[in-house]
Amino acid sequence: MSRLSRYKPRQLKKLRLGQWQELGFGVSIRLQAGLDSDARMYLLDDFLTEAIEGQNLIFGGGFHEPTAEVLEGYVMLDARRGSVTEAQRAAVQQWLQARKDVAEVEVEALTDAWYA
Repeated sequence: MSRLSRYKPRQLKKLRLGQWQELGFGVSIRLQAGLDSDARMYLLDDFLTEAIEGQNLIFGGGFHEPTAEVLEGYVMLDARRGSVTEAQRAAVQQWLQARKDVAEVEVEALTDAWYA
C-alpha cells in the first residue's frame, strides 16, 4: 500500500501530491571576482527578465553578504499549478553558462517544490 493511497483525489490535489506534484530546482551562481554593485544588479536584472521571466518562471533567493559574490535561490513555474520542465531548467543553465560575468554555476535536478 503506497503512502498516497490513503488520500482521496481532492486531498492529493490540495496537498500537491501524486499527479499534482509540482517540481522546481535550486540554483547557485558564483560571480566573477571584482564585480561592482552596479554590475551585480545588471546581472540580476538580466537573469530575472531573460532567463526566468522569459521562461515563465519565478525565482526566490538573493545574494550572500558580505561580498555578494554568490547568488542562490529556487526556481518554480510562474503559474497557479504546474511544474518546471527539464527544457526550462536546461535553458536557465545554458543562459547562465553563457555569461562572462558568471564564474561558476550549479543547477540542481528537479525536486518537489513543496516537500523537498
